Amino acid sequence: MKVKQKRKNNIRRYGFKILVVLAVLAYALYHYANQRVILSELEAKRAANEVRISTLQSDIENLEKEIQYSESLEFVEKVARDELGMVRPREIIYDDVGEQSQTENEQTENQEVEE
Repeated sequence: MKVKQKRKNNIRRYGFKILVVLAVLAYALYHYANQRVILSELEAKRAANEVRISTLQSDIENLEKEIQYSESLEFVEKVARDELGMVRPREIIYDDVGEQSQTENEQTENQEVEE
């Protein structure tokens, strides 16, 4: 009888230890899987941020080129001619009045037809 009781006690003791080891192992596996999920999410965010960084860097390069161009004499002349209507000395500007009057006539005709 003593042998049977020792065997039962040993099974209980070892069974409890095995249960504790399994619980710790399950806990560790759960946290490992959770960490893998978090890591994959962070890697996806990192990839998205790298794409955003490269886009912003190209935007910065384009803006720097625009700034350099805006400081050039070519740009200043273009703005002076197009937006301010300035001309060079002894330069004559010709306006084609025929096209303007023709489009004005068409607009007038369209308005008359609508009325």
